[in-house]
Amino acid sequence: MSADGSCQNAVNEVSVSRLLAGMDPGSVTTSGYCQARQRLPQEVVCTLVRQSGTRLGEQPPQARLWQGRQVNLVDGTTV
Repeated sequence: MSADGSCQNAVNEVSVSRLLAGMDPGSVTTSGYCQARQRLPQEVVCTLVRQSGTRLGEQPPQARLWQGRQVNLVDGTTV
């Protein structure tokens, strides 16, 4: 999702995030990531983003509120 849409950049960002979290960075080889990305149609990604935004805007059931308040937590580290 960054301006540099290369597979290597995406894999490097994940590796850095894992290192910062104290985890093993894993491989920085791009082959598996690029193959998976080619199989995922862009329309699927767009649909998922739209659905996520819609659901965030919906009112949650009372049982899911924290101290009577709606709390949204978004983690984009894997996007």
